[in-house]
Amino acid sequence: MADDTAERKSSQASQWWYIEHLIAGLDAPAQIKLLLFLVHLHQNKKTGRAWASQETLAEEMNIDVRRVREHFGEAKRCGFVGVDRHRKGRQKQFNEYWLKVERLLACQRPDRHQTNQTDHRTPAPSKVLN
Repeated sequence: MADDTAERKSSQASQWWYIEHLIAGLDAPAQIKLLLFLVHLHQNKKTGRAWASQETLAEEMNIDVRRVREHFGEAKRCGFVGVDRHRKGRQKQFNEYWLKVERLLACQRPDRHQTNQTDHRTPAPSKVLN
């Protein structure tokens, strides 16, 4: 039982690192990558969803909320992030965000080494240059 728990935690850590690797390798502007990285940091590890407010993200990115909205719009257009809007009552609203891993994988910079297509938890070793 303890081995199963340790293996699951190791797998989650590998997947967590893999997502960061995909974000870093994106063929996208730095502000979009930063936004995706922050969404990733705010994600619930069990559900894969994040619900940080745009105000929180703006503070963390050191930009105004309007720019966060623009960057989210661009990330959504590129297919990097999904958004669900939730309302509770008349004024209580929040968004849930998640990263679209398949799209992150498909939009890697061409100069990045290829990732192992069969196991999305770890990157393939880079080629040795002679």
